[in-house]
Formats: sequence, C-alpha cells, structure tokens
Amino acid sequence: MATRPEIRNIVATCTLGCSLNLEHIEDNVPLTLHTPKLFFGLILCVLHPYKADCHLYRNGKMTVNGGCTLRSSKSLARRFCSLLRDIGYQDAQVTDYKVVNMVACCNYAGKPTS
Repeated sequence: MATRPEIRNIVATCTLGCSLNLEHIEDNVPLTLHTPKLFFGLILCVLHPYKADCHLYRNGKMTVNGGCTLRSSKSLARRFCSLLRDIGYQDAQVTDYKVVNMVACCNYAGKPTS
C-alpha cells in the first residue's frame, strides 16, 4: 500500500517589474552569492523559518525554490520582493507568479515487477 505523497519542494517563477543591479543587491543583502563567470544570476538565501533561496536576474525575473506548500512558496516570493524594496527597489512587486515544478515523495510497498 502506498503512502500519500508529501510535497518536499516547489519551484516557482515570477516577474518583479523592474531591472535589477545584482552587484548592488550582493553588497546590501546578506546571504547572497553572485559569481558572474559561473552563473549570470544572483542567488539569495533565507534560513528561517526554513531553508529557501531565489535566483534573481538583471531583467527582473525571479525563481523561488524551497517552499513546501503553495502558500509558503508564494509567501517566499513576497518575502524576497520585500527584501529588494528595503534596499531601494520600490517598484518591485510579484507579478506573473507561476509554479513550474513540484517534488514529492512517498513510500510504495507494492509487489516488485520483474
């Protein structure tokens, strides 16, 4: 008998509605990683209440990783957007939010096929 699937991670994308200066964000927000030679975006992490991150791009696009529910994923997008507004991106707001991937796991105790 299989157990009910449990969502472990939700990946979502959204648009912030403004261009971003990734170097400025890296200098003013803790827990950021910007290595343009390896990845042209910026990675921004939060550790509380659980580990999550987002990828920010110069054109104002954002990818959010780490939510375990649809509500928490959208809340994370708003939280990352709020961090950007705190450092001067007053026009930033979450638009075109879309879930693009979900990862779930469950135990399946069926008969093995051979």
